[in-house]
Amino acid sequence: KAKRAPETRGTSGERKRNRGGEKVFDSSIVWYLFLGGTGAGALSVLAGADLLFWRHGERPARHLAWTTGLTRSFLARGLAVSTMLLALGALCLLTDLGHPERFFYVLVHPTASVLTFGSYVLAGTVLCAAFLCSIALFNLTRIPALAIRIVEALAIVLGFCTMAYTGVFLADIGFVALWGNPLLPVLFTFSSLSCGTMCVLACALFEAPERKGRLVDALVRI
Repeated sequence: KAKRAPETRGTSGERKRNRGGEKVFDSSIVWYLFLGGTGAGALSVLAGADLLFWRHGERPARHLAWTTGLTRSFLARGLAVSTMLLALGALCLLTDLGHPERFFYVLVHPTASVLTFGSYVLAGTVLCAAFLCSIALFNLTRIPALAIRIVEALAIVLGFCTMAYTGVFLADIGFVALWGNPLLPVLFTFSSLSCGTMCVLACALFEAPERKGRLVDALVRI
């Protein structure tokens, strides 16, 4: 009976076997990639919608009838979900590492690696999501609108970096020849963005019936 291929640990904490084995990732790293990508996609959609139509002010910047569906209650619900997904994704990553202090060590002592890039963009995305979620949930009116706009723009950039990181992460491992395709980060970006959009649309189902149709229409147009 042939012996099973030995198991090794990767630089990012994922459990993997050599080319003769079957298992490449622990389930925790798979959940990290899915939850982090979906949360980043939802955050990018919500931050982009608010940035375009200025819903933190009393009136939207563009006076289009369908933008009235983008209410503060909807943004608060969506941002809370995206923050939770990102936090759960980060928790799965810390669990897979085995030693959570490794994540913070990478942040304090950065190197030119894919792991460092992913650690920084994930941490930045979680912070932006938590900041915007707090504003929407608690209606923090004392924070300048310009500061909110800057954080929203930053959240979009970091969100797309987090979504693309999934593909970059897989391409860097090199276990499967197909993963070395340069279009893989693009594929995972659109996949995460579609999952995030569906998550945002699911949040719209909890709105009042008279606003649900306008909200879905607004999201489809965006």
